[in-house]
Amino acid sequence: MGYSDRERVRRALDLLLTNRRHEFRELAITIVKGITIPIPWEEWDEFILSICLEVYDSFDVWTGKKEIEANSDLKTLIILRQLAKGRITMMQLTHLLNIAYYIASEFKVIYRHSR
Repeated sequence: MGYSDRERVRRALDLLLTNRRHEFRELAITIVKGITIPIPWEEWDEFILSICLEVYDSFDVWTGKKEIEANSDLKTLIILRQLAKGRITMMQLTHLLNIAYYIASEFKVIYRHSR
């Protein structure tokens, strides 16, 4: 995930979930469909957060704020494919991307200000 202090991550995530539980759940329902890797239930919130942070980083690559990494294309395609499953319009996909982006943005602010 890129954040070394697990206790701080947990506190920031718990605080974020207080206000964003509905959006988090909406993303989780979409992302969890079709995933076959076994992830312990208590770590699903961290898994969803890591996807949100990937969306945030991908946006920075798309807008030129960040250099393209060797696997940027593949990561982006996987994220888009996972979020687009079951969607019938681009608006629905954009809605999920916006949720993920704002969850990551808020997490970064909370994490930065927590000690």
